Amino acid sequence: MPLTDRIVLVTGATGGVGPAVSRMLVSEGAHVVVVSRREDAACELARELVEAHGFGADLTDEAAVGDLLGRILSEVGRVDALVHLTGGYSGGAPVARTASADWERMLALNLRSAFLTIRAVLPGMLDRGSGSIVTVGSRAAFEEGAGMAAYAVAKSALLRLTEVLAAEVRTGGIRVNAVALSTVDTPANREAMPRAKHDAWVKPEDVGRAIVFLLGAEAVSGAVLKVYGAA
Repeated sequence: MPLTDRIVLVTGATGGVGPAVSRMLVSEGAHVVVVSRREDAACELARELVEAHGFGADLTDEAAVGDLLGRILSEVGRVDALVHLTGGYSGGAPVARTASADWERMLALNLRSAFLTIRAVLPGMLDRGSGSIVTVGSRAAFEEGAGMAAYAVAKSALLRLTEVLAAEVRTGGIRVNAVALSTVDTPANREAMPRAKHDAWVKPEDVGRAIVFLLGAEAVSGAVLKVYGAA
């Protein structure tokens, strides 16, 4: 799937890796639709990218996702590909002391948002018989991580959703893949872990390159590409 003139929806676009991923997609010739919880931030990024539209929506809210897709179809016309970056991390407590609110928040941010957004864009892709979807998992889905049960469970479920969906839509011309990330070198992570070895972390641009590869890899579906850096 060459990205030239393709319309790529990027959720979580104003987060730690979103701007770098969006810039890379534009450099590959894509027209990018950037989505953030805050519409003003999304529109600001869209103006910077030039070849972009910006929208705001809470992707954990079913009605909001439906409204968002309606606006995108009205103003842009279609969605050829989806890069779902929306997510978040909250950890530090063992299961016995994990608050129900924290558990639900991790599932909503990392799993429900993906399910609702993917379900919204799929009908158009199926009608056209083409499309590409990339979700973003985590190394925590594969490795022991005391104190991050809610996050790890949500990301594990997201990767399983990716694999199941890939099997469901394979004959419909749609490919579904994921990247699984280790710690990414973002300002927020540097602030949270000032003494860590930052040069071993994954660069946002590396995430962008992995996503561009998966969007264009015509023979790849149901894959999880591990992007762990040197850590």
